[in-house]
Amino acid sequence: MHPDPVAAGVITVMAVAGTAKFNVARLERRVFSSGKSLGSSGRYAGGWPSDKQMKNGPGPLLQLFLAFGATCIAGAPLTSLERQRLVAHLEMTENWLRDEVQGLSAAQAQFRPAPEGWSILEVVDHLVVAEQIYWQDFTKAMKAPPISQLPPGADADVLWYGIDRSQRQKALAAEMPKGQLRDVRAGLDALSKLRAQMLRYVKTTQEELRNRLVQREGCDAYQWLVLISAHAQRHILQIREIKADPKFPKK
Repeated sequence: MHPDPVAAGVITVMAVAGTAKFNVARLERRVFSSGKSLGSSGRYAGGWPSDKQMKNGPGPLLQLFLAFGATCIAGAPLTSLERQRLVAHLEMTENWLRDEVQGLSAAQAQFRPAPEGWSILEVVDHLVVAEQIYWQDFTKAMKAPPISQLPPGADADVLWYGIDRSQRQKALAAEMPKGQLRDVRAGLDALSKLRAQMLRYVKTTQEELRNRLVQREGCDAYQWLVLISAHAQRHILQIREIKADPKFPKK
C-alpha cells in the first residue's frame, strides 16, 4: 500500500484517532487490498466514528500519510490504486449518509437547530442539487483540451475540506435546497442514482483525469471527483451536529 493523501482520506472519513475501537489495519486491508471497497454491505465493520473521536482529530497514522505527497502521473489513465481509493471514498460517503439519516421521523428530518440553519432534509436536498451540478462541472472539464501543467493544489487539501468544518462556506444560490423533496428517502434515492453513474464511470474509465482542469476550483478532474465525496462528508458531519442539538426531537 502506498501512503498518500487519498488513502488518508478514506481513513480520515473514519476519523481514526489512534484508538483501539477502529481497527485501522482491517480497514486498510478491506479498502486497499481486497479491491472490494468496504464490502457488500458498504459499511466499515468497526462502525462509523463517534462524535468524541471526530473531535479528537487524526491520529499518528493519518499524520504519516499526510507527510507523503500524492503520486500521480500527468497524461496517464488512473492507476489501480487511484481508482480503488476513489471508489472507496464515494461508496463510503454514500453509505455513511444513508446510515446517518436512517429511521428519522418527519419531525427529526425537518428540525432546524437555528432559524437560519438547515434541517437534515434541507442538507440532503442541497446534496441532491449540488452533486448534479458538480457532475456537470466534471463532464465539462473532461470535454476541454488537456492542460500541460498540473494544478498546484494537493489531494490532501481536498481531503481536509471534507473533515474541517471550522471554515464554513455559504452555498451558491444555484445549489441551495429547492424545497422539493417530500422526504429524506426520496433524496437518498436521487443521490444513489447519480452516484451509481459516477461509480460506473470511475470503475471503467481509461480517460486521463489528471490533465483536465475544473475551472471552478482550479483542481484536476480526479481531485474534483474526490471533492464531490468530501463535500458529502462535510454535510454528514453537519447532520451529526444537528442530531446532537439538545432540542433535536427524540422521535
